[in-house]
Amino acid sequence: ADAELLPLRIGRGRDGPSRTLDVIPPGWSRRSYDLDAVLGRDGTQAEVAAESSAVVRWVTEGYNGTIFAYGATGSGKTHTMIGPKPPAVSGEPEETEGVIPRAARQVFQHIAGSDHRFKV
Repeated sequence: ADAELLPLRIGRGRDGPSRTLDVIPPGWSRRSYDLDAVLGRDGTQAEVAAESSAVVRWVTEGYNGTIFAYGATGSGKTHTMIGPKPPAVSGEPEETEGVIPRAARQVFQHIAGSDHRFKV
């Protein structure tokens, strides 16, 4: 059986609007997840990149971060996360890149510009 996904709750948090996603997995009690950002079906790759960039920056500073793509089958989760094809392969402009290639580039740019030594 699949988990029951309840409608997104939008309320007022201490720092502005809050977004909470409630899930009831089979045989479990309700689980609530507070979300920093929620983009609708009309969100562009650039908007997703802008939101996810902050999460990647936090990770490079040592914090945990999660970027979560949710939607029905065929709704574009893989396209959002990966993009159509890497620009080096497809010749597509970087604007169409997904979250993963952008995040990888951002991590390596951070490493290259840092005075710290990293093992990768």
